[in-house]
Amino acid sequence: METPKPVKELVLRRQVYTQIDFDQTYLDQAEPSSACQKMKKLCQCSPRRVGRTLVGYVPLVNFLRRYNWRDWIIPDLVSGLTVGFNHFAQGLGFGILASLKPVNGLYSSFIPIVIYMVFGTCPHVSMGTNAIIALLTATVVNREADAYVQSLDIKISEDDVMNYKVSVSAATCFVAGILLLGMGVFRLGFITNYFAKSFIGGFTFASAMHITTSQLVKMMHLTFRPRSGPGNLVLTYMDICKNITDSNLGDILVGVVCMVVLLAVKIGINEKFKDKMRYPVPIELIVIVVSTIISHFAQLHQRFGIAIVGSVPTGFPTPSLPPLELLPRVAQDAFVIGILCYASTITLGKLCAKMHSYEIDDNQELISYGLCNLVGSFFQNFPSCTAPPRAMMLSSLGARSTLNGLSSAAFILLVVLVVGQLFVSLPIAMLSAMIIAAMKDLLLLIRETKSLWRVNKADFVIWVLTAAVSILVDLDIGLLTGVAFSLLTVVLVSQTAAGTVLGRADTEDVVCDEKRRGIHTVPGVRVFRFESQLYFASAERFKNQLYALVFDPNKNKKPKKD
Repeated sequence: METPKPVKELVLRRQVYTQIDFDQTYLDQAEPSSACQKMKKLCQCSPRRVGRTLVGYVPLVNFLRRYNWRDWIIPDLVSGLTVGFNHFAQGLGFGILASLKPVNGLYSSFIPIVIYMVFGTCPHVSMGTNAIIALLTATVVNREADAYVQSLDIKISEDDVMNYKVSVSAATCFVAGILLLGMGVFRLGFITNYFAKSFIGGFTFASAMHITTSQLVKMMHLTFRPRSGPGNLVLTYMDICKNITDSNLGDILVGVVCMVVLLAVKIGINEKFKDKMRYPVPIELIVIVVSTIISHFAQLHQRFGIAIVGSVPTGFPTPSLPPLELLPRVAQDAFVIGILCYASTITLGKLCAKMHSYEIDDNQELISYGLCNLVGSFFQNFPSCTAPPRAMMLSSLGARSTLNGLSSAAFILLVVLVVGQLFVSLPIAMLSAMIIAAMKDLLLLIRETKSLWRVNKADFVIWVLTAAVSILVDLDIGLLTGVAFSLLTVVLVSQTAAGTVLGRADTEDVVCDEKRRGIHTVPGVRVFRFESQLYFASAERFKNQLYALVFDPNKNKKPKKD
């Protein structure tokens, strides 16, 4: 004989209240305060409060107070040094991606690390170069450099053009820093809540396509003029097809071999055995060193015309203010870059915070990002943020505090001051191959469209639309399109919110839509549910649904007597 299944019941018992009765029964215990009282409380100032506020802007002080030197210092130093290797490789590559000198990538790796170590709140964020930000910087500097050259009556040297590009990138970094710092001071950290994840995914995929294409040109050693404006990606592929006979076979072979080695080690060793390996193989650093040695002793540049990095200056540039006359010209681009820096970095920071069960301060993060870029602009930096490989590396290596930046910064400092000249013979095709290999995970983001289609059609449309416009038109247009359509979906949700009348089940106290089988409304009672917030944009929709499903006072008005 089968044992009957236990029946789970929920019995509810409560009075029927009006809002006035409810407020009188359950009084709000919070002390009422007027706007003047709230303002007075905000403006109260004491030495202790000032000190606490200032210390709050320098989180490293609190980190040091509770720092466990015995157990944490080794994981911090080891993880920071490992990420420093990654900074070195990405700095060189992304410096070229930004249409600047490789050493500018190293500058943009050192200053942000030091600043974030003091002012940041996330142990797993390592500020520095980023592929997407470098690509957007390249768009700005190439546009402004072309306009500058065309405005001159005389021909200027490539060194002069490069110096102007560096000034443009520093000005962009300066404006982005001011923007982020201001957002932090005014506590605007919530702004990225309005960026749909599908928008970020589509834009990131499109950016990876642009990055891969730009590095493919360098890996083939093609020298045609870079395209800009609407349709530049499609036009670039047309130029590649037209000029493919001018490519250098030596550069292509170097790039392909390096890419195969990088992907083989990343996929076959680092990813496959990540649970068994304490530290990943620093394959980027190994390939850089080996390819430089082979290039130098085999004289690849002299014998086969393979492009190399060339002279790498030692030391840091003298701090200088970016040209102020350039600020209005780059302000719009800097705004977009600044918002993307914040969105991409805070997303990774929150992901790591969730993985390791700690909290980060959005507004303090904004202040730290702003200072990283603002101070960096005085040292020929281009805009900086974190990158997924560095954040995930710090997470897996067990970094405990932002002090991991100490060993990262020390390694980059050593490279800039002493070791830089040893990489004169580094093939540019190798750096291009390294960047293309780093795009693997970003290009595979296209796989998330399948789940988006099943879960939320609106998110799917946002992803595809953002990616398509960014690829076929341009990144800045795709960015604006994605943001605009994301906001439009918020409006559409409020304008299409459904209203339903709730009924009660015949056999138990279950309340749901009256259209379901076995559900009937209670005589004399109509319960109306509106599936959206009630505010000015949804008020008309709410009224129409309420009148249609519950009671329309206009239809029940008695005609006035004459």
